This record gives sequence, structure tokens and C-alpha cells, in this order.
Amino acid sequence: MKTFSLILAFLFALFTSCNKTTQSLSVLALLQNRWVLLSEDYSYPTIPNAMTNVYNGVSSDYYQFNSNDTLISSQAGSPVAPNYPIKSIHKYSLQNDKSIFLYGNINGPSDTLTIQKITTDSLVLTSPTYITYVDSSRNYVDATGVITIRLFR
Repeated sequence: MKTFSLILAFLFALFTSCNKTTQSLSVLALLQNRWVLLSEDYSYPTIPNAMTNVYNGVSSDYYQFNSNDTLISSQAGSPVAPNYPIKSIHKYSLQNDKSIFLYGNINGPSDTLTIQKITTDSLVLTSPTYITYVDSSRNYVDATGVITIRLFR
């Protein structure tokens, strides 16, 4: 009976670990595509009047997650510089079914994107962001916010 229990426990562990791998592979398979940028929102709820900046993507804006673990993003602009084109290439790794780690490159530091939603035609990513602003008393204040990136295909 003890042997049967050990075999059952081993099979259960094997099944659940295989299930997690399959789930991760399906998220990775969904992620590795070319996604068109719908919008990029910067929101700072702790700033008075809840400051929000929005960039609405144009048809040429995209995020492309490649199978060689590179992310290429290309935008005609951004919320803070709407007419300034941005293109970046990052190495990335899917940490789990909800986190994408972007390795730093010459253009900037490392970052983590959180997958809020992923389907065959929709991807929503978020990441923390920070800003320093001058308040009404002319003091410099640091504020935390969130970037929400909405993509589709």
C-alpha cells in the first residue's frame, strides 16, 4: 500500500509539473507574435487631479516578441513626446505566465512587464513608472504610477 501511495504521489507531481509547463508554453506561444499598439497610458493617481498621459497608437506602431527572446518595439511617438519616433530592442524572458522580464540595453535599464490579459487577439501589459513633479508649494515630489500598454492583432 505504501508503494502504491508513493507511485500515486509521484504521478500527481509529474502531472502538475507538466501541466504548468504546457500552460507556460501556451502563454509563450500567444506572446510570440507581432502586436499592434492600440494605446499607451501613463497614469499617476497620487498626483492631484490624477495626471494621465495617453498615446494612441498609429498603424505602424508595434511590439514584436520573437522566438529568439528579443522584443522589438517601434512607435511613431509617446505620451510625453508625440512626434518623436521610438524604436528599441530588448532581450526578454517569460518569468511565469504573468511576468516578462526585459533585460537592460544601451537605451535604458531592465524592467518587468506584467501580463494583465493575453488572448489570441489582445494583450494588455502594465509596468510601474515614476515621475518627479513640482507641487503647488513649489516642492519637488516623487510620484508612482502605472503604464498600461494595450496591443492587438
